[in-house]
Amino acid sequence: MRLPNWPPRDWRKLLALLFSIMGAVVLTLFVWWGSAALLPDQGWTTASEADRANTLRWVLWIAIGGIVVVLFGLGMAINRRTLQAKWGDKSVGFDGGENSDGDGTGTVSTEGAA
Repeated sequence: MRLPNWPPRDWRKLLALLFSIMGAVVLTLFVWWGSAALLPDQGWTTASEADRANTLRWVLWIAIGGIVVVLFGLGMAINRRTLQAKWGDKSVGFDGGENSDGDGTGTVSTEGAA
């Protein structure tokens, strides 16, 4: 099997599409599981009220985390990206994405005392 000779931007678009599909499937399954956990077989009783609230809180936090991961993955796959970190007098940076000539090359730079 031979992979197509696509430019880097097309590979990133494919990666973004896969992130989108997988993220939608995972988040749908997670919400289904969370809903099932909130609706116990014995029904909603006063005794289970605290458990339902706690479960709902965790379901929402994990769903928000999943959404952030999916959106971050989509952003990294599609957009031009620049990541920079600085610690004291040292810094490191990563720059990647589309250049004016259309290639997908990036640069990594470090500055500061060694």
